[in-house]
Amino acid sequence: MIRYNFTQEIDKKIIETYTKENRLKGDISTLSSIIKIPKYIIYKRAKKLGINNILFNQKWSSQELSLLNKNINKSVNFIYNLLIKNKFRRTKSAIKNKIEEIRKTIRIDTYNAHTLALCFGVNNDTVERWIHKNYLQAKKIGNLFSIQLINIKKFIQNYPNKFEISKVNQLWFLDVIFDGKLFKNLE
Repeated sequence: MIRYNFTQEIDKKIIETYTKENRLKGDISTLSSIIKIPKYIIYKRAKKLGINNILFNQKWSSQELSLLNKNINKSVNFIYNLLIKNKFRRTKSAIKNKIEEIRKTIRIDTYNAHTLALCFGVNNDTVERWIHKNYLQAKKIGNLFSIQLINIKKFIQNYPNKFEISKVNQLWFLDVIFDGKLFKNLE
């Protein structure tokens, strides 16, 4: 077993890499090649230094939220790439979680397959299968499906056995069933 000697200089480089404002994918790999220590050892050291979760604990800036809100019906991958292009760094999981959090506070009338998949807790292929089998009515716009809220409600009423209720975003589901009155009652 190889033991690595962490000097103050190496620790400083690890801290700088983990705490820099616009950390990009590959920065840890670059550091690994510079200091000649494998990435998994660097991750362990960062954890020991208490800095491995810095990226995950950052609050969303107003610019990030603005980009997210303008593109909320786009795919997580699209938003991820848009944030990177604008020099922001978020994991795809963080983006997905933030979208779900935002959706709990707003009501929209049109969904794309990806967004609806997030709400039902399934993958995009499942939603597209429902559409192709005519369980769920949708319009195809380019290569995306546009699904009206009224059609989602009909799908839920007519095909309740096509999805697992335990995987569905519960607040979203109740809001659809109760025609948007759920959040009004909670205020």
